[in-house]
Amino acid sequence: MSVQDKGSTILISKELYDDFISFFPKLKAEILTHWTSRKLPHFAIAYYNELMCETVFRGKHMRAQLFLLATHYIFEEVSGESKESFLGLAWIFEILQTASIIGDDITDNSTMRRGQKCWHLNDHVKLIAVNDMVLLENICFFLLKKYFSTHPQYLNLVEAFHDSTLRLCIGQGLDLLAENSIHPER
Repeated sequence: MSVQDKGSTILISKELYDDFISFFPKLKAEILTHWTSRKLPHFAIAYYNELMCETVFRGKHMRAQLFLLATHYIFEEVSGESKESFLGLAWIFEILQTASIIGDDITDNSTMRRGQKCWHLNDHVKLIAVNDMVLLENICFFLLKKYFSTHPQYLNLVEAFHDSTLRLCIGQGLDLLAENSIHPER
């Protein structure tokens, strides 16, 4: 069930992976439409579109694939609205991972990520990336509400994502504090 695609391992069927990739434009359009309805200026919409395409979409999608693989084994066949919800949740995992990566790259002074210049090193981004990280985390909650607000487990999902985000922050903080105690001159 595993195939190679441009250097990344594909853990799920090609059909499901294609469905996952094909769902991204719809998800991104929903986010951008929401921002447009909030009367954000066009330059901001263009920037956020670039953020989503250059950071979220270009990921390895491992967390999403593991989630979809588990979903496949538990439910075997998912279709219709349920499939959209599962694809949406898979992308939510990717968005949260991307937010974490942006923050990690900034705090670690990283220059490259997956063979490309880190997002925060782009001349038009720089420290805006800190806001981008927070924005991406909050997009997760916007999408959870969109896809799961009527689901009986909605509150548990939100709490799980809040807990995961908190653990990511604590872990990154411990990493920085440990590095600072080992190398206080940095």
